[in-house]
Parts: sequence; structure tokens; C-alpha cells
Amino acid sequence: MCVQAVLNGVGIGAMPTAIASVEPDLVMLDVLTVGPAKLWLVHHRDAARPARVRLVKDWLKAIFDPRTRPWYRSEFVHPDDFAAETGKSEPASKGERKAG
Repeated sequence: MCVQAVLNGVGIGAMPTAIASVEPDLVMLDVLTVGPAKLWLVHHRDAARPARVRLVKDWLKAIFDPRTRPWYRSEFVHPDDFAAETGKSEPASKGERKAG
């Protein structure tokens, strides 16, 4: 809801920098840099045996891969540098955003 409120001109909001990859019209204010958040995928070892669970686990790993998504790196990457870091010259189109 915060994203929609800011996009509709309500004011400013605190959001992760990853939001800039799907909402390129947002402008990041250079007022504060917050440390990285750790993301953990925790499960019982037996839970990962079914193929459907392994597929979801691999999919989640790909989504949060810092090599292809610079906003998940341990060092700060400014949203203005996302295109240079990912090799894309333009933000994803609306269709690509929904699929990715």
C-alpha cells in the first residue's frame, strides 16, 4: 500500500531499493543508507525431497540471486545503477514485471 500511496502523490515512504526495479518512476532520496537485510530459506531436510518443493526452492534462490539482482547484494547499489549492474538499458516492461 505504501508504494501505491507514494505513486499517487501522498508523500514519501520507506521502501526497499528493490522496488525501483518494478516502479522506476519512484525517486530515491539520498538521506539515509540502511544496512543489508539477511534473507534465510529454512526448511526441514526431508521437506526438500519432493520435486515440486525443489523447484520452488530453486525458483526462490533465483529470485534473490545478487548476481542478477543487485538490490539483494550485501553492498549498497543505488537504484540509479541497477541498469548498469544488470546489463539492461531500460526498466522491464509491465508484462515482464508481472512474469518476473
